Amino acid sequence: MQVQIPVPDSMIGSLLGRGGQTLSELQLISQADIKISQRNEFIPGTTNRIVTIIGSQQSCETAHALINQKIQQLFQLSTQQQQQNGKLL
Repeated sequence: MQVQIPVPDSMIGSLLGRGGQTLSELQLISQADIKISQRNEFIPGTTNRIVTIIGSQQSCETAHALINQKIQQLFQLSTQQQQQNGKLL
């Protein structure tokens, strides 16, 4: 099975982690192969990169859920930082 999901380019670094550590952990936990499109390979008309998940249905679902969870954490952190910066001004 193969699943493709869009991920904002600004979040790819956090998804990869230092030296690819986070991505390796996601692959280990989910037992899925996770590929990320090249730096300048975006979904047409966006700045979203393509994340491809390959594996069994269960491993793809697990990887997808873990990636979504990571993205949600990043959005929340970004929102909190923006709110704090707004209060400091």
